[in-house]
Amino acid sequence: MEMPQKSQNTVVDAQKSVEQTASIMEHLFRAPKPAKLILPILIISLLAGMMIGFEPDDPYQTFIINGIMLLALPALLSGFMANPLATYLGGRSYLRRSMLLSFLTLLITAGIMLLFWLVNRLSSAQIDFTEVLIFAFCSIVWLRHLSLVTTSNSNHLKSLPASLVQPLLGLAMIAVFLPPFGANEIFLAFMTLVIFLVSVILLTEVANAPLRRAFGINGLTMVRYSLDHITEGGDEGIKEVEAFFNSFSEKVDAHTGLVSFKKKDKTKALMIVPSVHPGPFGLLGGSDLPKKLAESQKARCGAVLVPHGAATHDLNLSSTEEKEKIVKSVEKMLGEVRYSGLAGRFVRIGNSMDVCAQVLGSGVLLVHTSSPKATDDVDYATGNSVREEVKTRTGCDTLFIDSHNCAKRGSGAIYFGTKESYHLIELASEAAHGAQEAVSEGVKCGYAQKTGYDPEKGIGSMGIQVLVVESGAQKAAYVLLDGNNMVAGLREEILSGVKDLVDEAEVLTTDNHAVNATIGGFNPVGLRMDNSKIAADVKMLVAKAVEDLEDVTVGFGTGLVKDIRVFGHENVARLSSILNSTMAVLKIAVLTTLLFAVLASSVLYLVV
Repeated sequence: MEMPQKSQNTVVDAQKSVEQTASIMEHLFRAPKPAKLILPILIISLLAGMMIGFEPDDPYQTFIINGIMLLALPALLSGFMANPLATYLGGRSYLRRSMLLSFLTLLITAGIMLLFWLVNRLSSAQIDFTEVLIFAFCSIVWLRHLSLVTTSNSNHLKSLPASLVQPLLGLAMIAVFLPPFGANEIFLAFMTLVIFLVSVILLTEVANAPLRRAFGINGLTMVRYSLDHITEGGDEGIKEVEAFFNSFSEKVDAHTGLVSFKKKDKTKALMIVPSVHPGPFGLLGGSDLPKKLAESQKARCGAVLVPHGAATHDLNLSSTEEKEKIVKSVEKMLGEVRYSGLAGRFVRIGNSMDVCAQVLGSGVLLVHTSSPKATDDVDYATGNSVREEVKTRTGCDTLFIDSHNCAKRGSGAIYFGTKESYHLIELASEAAHGAQEAVSEGVKCGYAQKTGYDPEKGIGSMGIQVLVVESGAQKAAYVLLDGNNMVAGLREEILSGVKDLVDEAEVLTTDNHAVNATIGGFNPVGLRMDNSKIAADVKMLVAKAVEDLEDVTVGFGTGLVKDIRVFGHENVARLSSILNSTMAVLKIAVLTTLLFAVLASSVLYLVV
């Protein structure tokens, strides 16, 4: 049965909405080191200083007064002063940001000066350059204040001192070096500052309105805390952002399961497959879930693998604390699981997509991959249908793993009711049935791991893990990389490299969104690393895992994590739609409010 067209369109629209929101990360960039901006500030200032007044016989006036004192000094001093001012008043600022902001506003000042210099040169109009400088210095408060209320402190009054520091320094230099600076100039400066500040406050109110109506939050505050977390990492911003997630979260019962390999009385390796999503990014919510769950079991077992279950962003944990519910469920299952020496051969069935199946103890482990066709997540409903269908046909409990191993920008998820979903369910049933036909007594497993990769290059703190299972004289390798999907073709390169070491293998990623807390956001395994190096590391680990093969017994357990708080049904799409609408409105609002400020200031200067 095909999904109704209206529902399919809804799914596509939601997916596109989420992808558009994620693309916002592409506009983030890392500010240069402050020292690298000093020379450009001096060069721009000296060039702009010649427009104020070029005196060939008086280089001191041209370059020292006009360039350094009037332009460079306010820019440099504001770069250093804005940082402690913003921090003292409760904001979050960095020298990199404040110096870059001063440089950008200096460029705007120089651009305004160039415009009026050309007007003076190309026409009979002779505009007073003192007034041009007053306007230029006052107008930059628009960008300064917008930047600071967005990234430092959303309270307008508390961000105002840092916003005003460069304009006021510039005006002070004009008063000292370009007299007369009397009541008329003070009035012009004051009114221009007020006009541009009112303009930017109106803009922020427009930007905040959709989020405030929908979620009752200040969007600028959320941007600040999210940037804090991306910039600083660790616990920065977590409490505030997760409080927002909790405000719209929903309680669900999520399927979770495990496969435990035990050597005598000691757990040799433990695979946990939770059907929740390891996002949204950084350490927020379910992000870095593989490490969080592995650390919860380190007293019992050092080798913990957490592949990606069937779940989309709707099942992001609303807070880090929610992972404790998964931990308790795992502990309960481990206390009840029964071990045996039964295991089956690794079976692969497929065409446009593959489903691999292997009987381990009392259950069936299923792995899906669509590679080389790029896909995103398999949704919970599809995974649940797979489990129900396999249970009906084979009588076995099932764990479903989404390999998540082939990514391209814009690749969509697999939602229940689509052709891909029904095809996946059919293949899973066939694969599970085929796996039951090759079960025997006696199983071995081996494990190897390499950590220490740079998360900004796509591989998280759990690194690369390899679990090799030997049953019925067949060796099968489960290769798990701690990352958010994988570039197309890397899976095939990895499998080619290990084909002489094992009989079967599949490559998985954890879908860990911790690696997305980086500039650009989109960061699949292999995008920023040498793929041949990754393939070589995997080959080395598979060889080690084969050497580590030992006789084990297998325990298989499944259950529900009750009342776990997640983002909730369609809330991600809802939030994404609001953010995307805000961005669309913002483009118009920026032009409108800025045009209002320029026109109002022009009228002011003409009248006064």
